Parts: sequence; structure tokens; C-alpha cells
Amino acid sequence: MNITAFQKPFSRRTPAQWQQIINDQAISGLPQKAYCHQHGLSLATFCNWKKKLAGHQHVDDTRSVSPTANDWIEVSGQNSASTKP
Repeated sequence: MNITAFQKPFSRRTPAQWQQIINDQAISGLPQKAYCHQHGLSLATFCNWKKKLAGHQHVDDTRSVSPTANDWIEVSGQNSASTKP
């Protein structure tokens, strides 16, 4: 009996594993389609994870930024009277 017939045809990867795959593809210099073909990956799945992780990274980046004194703009009420008819 062939044991491989009972194995799953694919494996589930964690987000961290997909991030590593995406990083490896970028470093390889190969187009996404060629990289996925070479590594037995679905191009659609690769693109979905790349988009998902890019959006997640953007959220993390914005949460880590805190305003500094140079990020503030002083608003003065002096001109507010001149805007009234």
C-alpha cells in the first residue's frame, strides 16, 4: 500500500512562515510567478498572504509611532474673527 496516498497534498503555514517566504522571494530577485513555481507554491496564495501581511505590518508600524513636539502645529484663534461675515 502506498502511504503517501494518505498524506495531505499541502501543508498549512503560519503567518511567520509566509513572511519568511515573502522575504526570501524578494531577496531571490525572481519574479513572484517564477519563485512560486520553483518552490511549489500557489501564486494566488502567495499574493494573498503578501497583501495580508503588508496590511498587518502597516497597522503595526502606525501603532509604534508616537508624536513628537515637531509633529504638532499651533492653531491660533486670532484669525477666527476675520472669517465671520
